[in-house]
Amino acid sequence: MSMPPGRLREFALALPEALESSHGGRPDFRVCNKVFATLAPRQNVAMAKLTSEQQEMLCAAEPAMFAPVPGGWGLRGATHLRLEVLDERSLAGALLMAWRNVAPKRLVRERGEEARLRIEAMVEGVPHRSTMTRPARCRIRKARPDEACSISRLIVRTVTETNSRDYAPAAIEGLLAEVTAHKVARRMEERLVYVALVSGKLIGTASLSPERVNSVFVDPSYQGRGIGTKLMAFIEKMALRQRRSSLTLFSSLTAVSFYRARGYEGHERLFRHGIETVLMTKPLIP
Repeated sequence: MSMPPGRLREFALALPEALESSHGGRPDFRVCNKVFATLAPRQNVAMAKLTSEQQEMLCAAEPAMFAPVPGGWGLRGATHLRLEVLDERSLAGALLMAWRNVAPKRLVRERGEEARLRIEAMVEGVPHRSTMTRPARCRIRKARPDEACSISRLIVRTVTETNSRDYAPAAIEGLLAEVTAHKVARRMEERLVYVALVSGKLIGTASLSPERVNSVFVDPSYQGRGIGTKLMAFIEKMALRQRRSSLTLFSSLTAVSFYRARGYEGHERLFRHGIETVLMTKPLIP
């Protein structure tokens, strides 16, 4: 089913401080006077400003929907969104990434979560306020070896859409190099890796090694719905079964407030794989 150009316009203008302008007869969508997407309805395509990592991820995962535009927008990556096959969830994710890439860091920091909730609500067809409180029922179990690729894709999407607002592109690139399917599979042999599923769809992951909690990620479409909290409660339960008295983790800058709300404390900043993290600890009470 073809994506109506008007629907793309609705998604783009739902993002905070987004405005429509025109260039050469084509609609442009801007935030703080910088273009993050443009529409070419006669060609049945749109373009979005994405980083090379985001472009590679989307084009590899959904080649029918996304295609690179060589030299598009100069040094900044451009990606074709093929409206004839694009679905709303893929459109929402691509536009949100493009908006975050172009918007000032202050705006992303202050209203990035609002932006995500707005377009997620549009995909779901509900008022955006309800998505903030609606919990998602999920099942948590040990990951299977054949799920390494799915776990890797989940982490890549979360890092590029969520963590990219707190880290420079070089840092994101370094982190993505550590979460390839091959490296995820290798770590599954070294630690306990768990996944969260909603209606059979893998939407979250976390792992527990002898040293610490590792790799807690939730699909951006399900963030704010209690999945991360359930994963952490599950991990803590497993740690208590192992008779641990405390848990330690290296939090990304993005997730510090999430962990603090769940009883983790710590302020020491350390670099791991070129990524700035915060060392945090929580005592466990049986």
